Amino acid sequence: MKRILILNNYSISRVRSEIASLKKPSHHLYGIIELEKAGYTIISFDPNKYSLLYKLGNTIAKISFLNFGDLYQQWQAIVRRKEYDIVYAPCQDTTILLGVLSYFNIYQKPIIAIAHHPVLKGKLANFRKYSLYFAVNGHYRFLSLCKIIESQLNDIANRIISQEMYWGPELKYYDIVKSTIKETAKVYDLIAVGRTGRDYSTLINAFNNTSIRVCICCNGELKNTLPSIYSNNITIRWLQSEEALDYIELIKIYQTAKILAVPMYDEDSLCGLTSVTDALALGMPLIITRNKYINIDPELNEFGIWVNAYDQDGWQIAAKKILNDNELYLIMSKNAKHSAESKFNINLFSVSLDKIIQNI
Repeated sequence: MKRILILNNYSISRVRSEIASLKKPSHHLYGIIELEKAGYTIISFDPNKYSLLYKLGNTIAKISFLNFGDLYQQWQAIVRRKEYDIVYAPCQDTTILLGVLSYFNIYQKPIIAIAHHPVLKGKLANFRKYSLYFAVNGHYRFLSLCKIIESQLNDIANRIISQEMYWGPELKYYDIVKSTIKETAKVYDLIAVGRTGRDYSTLINAFNNTSIRVCICCNGELKNTLPSIYSNNITIRWLQSEEALDYIELIKIYQTAKILAVPMYDEDSLCGLTSVTDALALGMPLIITRNKYINIDPELNEFGIWVNAYDQDGWQIAAKKILNDNELYLIMSKNAKHSAESKFNINLFSVSLDKIIQNI
């Protein structure tokens, strides 16, 4: 079996440890655990943010069109190239220099990366299309988490180099954790958890002085950005850090609510997908701010409702629609689980990734 070197923008060893101790489901490593179970040898080393090469890369990246990714990890990949057969980067910005070197046949290992966020945006999008040509084309495959980004990458490369991947949860993990939790009453109607791109002000204002019970779990650093006065149907649980809740605690909190809410700002990037995977795995109806980069459509798959950004009335209408119709609530819950089992889960994601690797 092939040996796969993992290059990533956060610690693989830390997340592997959390997965091994059941503190986190395996899909947070984008198929790495599943590839290892399939017989591949996985090699990884963590980013070294204190190294001179890492700092140099960050400094260079401040110059437009000169972001070559993590220079420390890529240098290690070059030095240790006899130890592996393939590079797999579950992120889009760690293998840019290797891609350029590969294009010019200086580096000769196949590279597979996954783009989460748009690569062409803003006023300089057309220039980035040309500046990324060599880096993208130097990859064997530059996969994407949605059709829009797939099109951008294929446009840059002027060939089919990308394909849309459907990331999803490790269902077995949620079942194991749920089996250890005593069934509790639904204390809340809506629950919202997370930090990145979250618009909790809209959620608070939408449900302030209503009968709908809302729980928000978020970082204490957001305290000064949210309304300081709100009615007692809204509970805010302040966390000390983004990682203050491990997944076992998170699932316990989810189990106290009927609907998973994901309020977000209107930003030109992917946001909220991890919460979508939680809703699928737990069979929770979902209400989420519209984000064009989320390729799991809750309305198309009939387990949730899109709401436009900053639309307070839209949040109320969506919540009442689900809460006031028990049959709809049960159907959405069933559809969430069915969608996870049949379309969106880490096993199916890993099968697609394995097929790409086998074709190298």
